[in-house]
Amino acid sequence: MRLNNIVIAAHDYESMRDFYKALTDWPVFFENDKCCFLGRGKPYVVVHRVGPETEVNAPTSTMCLDFEVIDLDAEVVRLQQFGLAPVMKGEMATLRDPANNLIELVPSE
Repeated sequence: MRLNNIVIAAHDYESMRDFYKALTDWPVFFENDKCCFLGRGKPYVVVHRVGPETEVNAPTSTMCLDFEVIDLDAEVVRLQQFGLAPVMKGEMATLRDPANNLIELVPSE
C-alpha cells in the first residue's frame, strides 16, 4: 500500500489553493472550479472546494502536515517572499494555512 494523494477541504478555495502553491512550489497539473491537483508525481495534494455536491468536508479538528525540506533556512526565506510567516521552533519551522491547519517543515535526513 502507498499513499496516492492528500485531499484538503477548503471553505475558502482560492486562499487555500494559493497558500499550497506558494508553500510547496509544486505545479498545478489539474484544476477546475471545484479542485486543483498540485505535485510532481505521487503523492500529490488536492485542494478541494467544500460544497453540497462534494463528499469532502473540512475537519472539525486541526490536521497537521509535515513536509521534508533539504535546506530549512532557505525554505523559510522562500516562503517569506510569498508573504508567509514560518516560525522557527528548534530544528523545524511551523506555519498555519488559511484554515488554521498546522504545517511543519522538517529537515530531510
